Amino acid sequence: MFKRQGIIDLHMAWNDIKEINPDKLITSDIVRAVNALSLTASLWNHDVIEKAVLYQSYWKNYQKLYETLVSLDKKVPGKSETCKELISSDIKKAYESMRNVDLDKVTTKL
Repeated sequence: MFKRQGIIDLHMAWNDIKEINPDKLITSDIVRAVNALSLTASLWNHDVIEKAVLYQSYWKNYQKLYETLVSLDKKVPGKSETCKELISSDIKKAYESMRNVDLDKVTTKL
């Protein structure tokens, strides 16, 4: 049941993501983006949901959003941090792990 709730929460988090416009940063969009990355990273890093499912469903979006945010050294409006500074070590760890994944080595249960 917990795994099902995790995937539902993750789906809802990613549904709320809007494309980040580097020329016009919107705080709520950045916060939602970081929260989606953080939730995905937690589920990945702690093996809450099968990695193959996370990878297949969210990797491309995770990669794009991560790379957008880490490339932005602009302060988030109303915050003291830049977009890049909002990327936690857990988010970075999950990114590196997903980037290096080889789906042939991921064990899936049927």
